[in-house]
Amino acid sequence: MGDLLFFFLENMALIIALMYLAIKSKEALILDWSDPFKQRIIISAFFGFLTFSIMYNPYLYEGMRLDLREVPLFFISYVGGWQYGLLSAVLPTAFRAYLGGPTMIMGILQAILLPIIVGSLLHDRKRKDQFFGILNIRKMLVAFLVYELIKSVWMIASTPVNLTIIIGMFIFAAVAVFSMALILNGENRSSLLKEELEFYSNRDPMTQLPNIRFFKNNVAKLVEKQLPMGIVMLDVDYFKVYNDTHGHQKGDA
Repeated sequence: MGDLLFFFLENMALIIALMYLAIKSKEALILDWSDPFKQRIIISAFFGFLTFSIMYNPYLYEGMRLDLREVPLFFISYVGGWQYGLLSAVLPTAFRAYLGGPTMIMGILQAILLPIIVGSLLHDRKRKDQFFGILNIRKMLVAFLVYELIKSVWMIASTPVNLTIIIGMFIFAAVAVFSMALILNGENRSSLLKEELEFYSNRDPMTQLPNIRFFKNNVAKLVEKQLPMGIVMLDVDYFKVYNDTHGHQKGDA
């Protein structure tokens, strides 16, 4: 049993490590995230590879190949929806079919198709940002618990696994899903904060118009390129009188 728990720990560590590496390399690779088709292909290809990596060296038990392949497939389906889930499942399904064995069909149904179905059905369709917003981790964990309950009952009824293995798989899978959500939320919060700081460092907080810093930076670029330019200055006469008469809030408006 110790070997089994250590195996699931390795699976969990692999999921977290590859997820972290993918998130951190996103900006370095300068990928085009504005194209929805390219975004779907790139993200699905990564999650397909992640699932394949988990399946490559499974724990063999009574003719079954046990691993945490359901974790990335559930996560991608819950966050992105069924299209991401099905695209991500292409490589893992083909690999499991290639391996064959008496539990091939059951392994594909329980740990590949089922997490995609449950994740997609409980996917928040109102979210427009998907991978670039903040996940509600509590709702996601509840959805994952629904999947695990269905899978666990199905496995106990149709396979030779015992309750100890089921509980061990659930604990490590839940920790892995939770960790993936934390990594994604942490990166997205940093990106949103960075965008906000960049915006307000170049904008006036009241009018949202470009400020003096933005002006100086752009004038410096024009001077460096030796491009012709004109500078216009505007002022409102006696505006202090308006502020003193009606108050600064009216003046700001």
